[in-house]
Amino acid sequence: MVSNKPPKALYEKLHQFLVEQVFHRGKVDNTLYVKTHQKQFLILQIYVDDIMFCGSDTSLASEFANLMMTRFEMSLLGTLRYFLGLQITQTSSGIFISQQKYASELLKKFKLDNCKAISTPLVLIPNSHWSAPLKLFLQHFTGQSLVVCSFSDADWGGFLPDQKSTSGYCYTLGSNMVS
Repeated sequence: MVSNKPPKALYEKLHQFLVEQVFHRGKVDNTLYVKTHQKQFLILQIYVDDIMFCGSDTSLASEFANLMMTRFEMSLLGTLRYFLGLQITQTSSGIFISQQKYASELLKKFKLDNCKAISTPLVLIPNSHWSAPLKLFLQHFTGQSLVVCSFSDADWGGFLPDQKSTSGYCYTLGSNMVS
């Protein structure tokens, strides 16, 4: 959405419009709006000058998009693919979110993209508080090829002003970064 108005004035105009359209503002996140119509819903998230929305019914979403384009100067960019470093893939099986592109860019930035991957066997400790959830998780992916990778780096005392050490790591499960 593009406007010459200051952001606060634009947000207020957008808020008034959404309230007129029977959207309800989130109680915790005031940039999240939800509209329910019979058994259908439409969810809208505002981030700076971007608006993302999705719904349970494509006709409800299309009607909203057309209404927004007539009321505000904006363009519809289509299906969401990237947002705040997240890679979003939508299929008939569901919506999948990963940070594969972000992780790859980090590895390239720090010249770690050609590092040799090594395997670390996963040992399940009987009667630990992790054993039951981990078993359920692994059962869910039975028959699928999943590889857990970790990348780490450390610089011991390399920050000259205070001689502090820094370290970092990331883990991937399959092609998705996990925390």
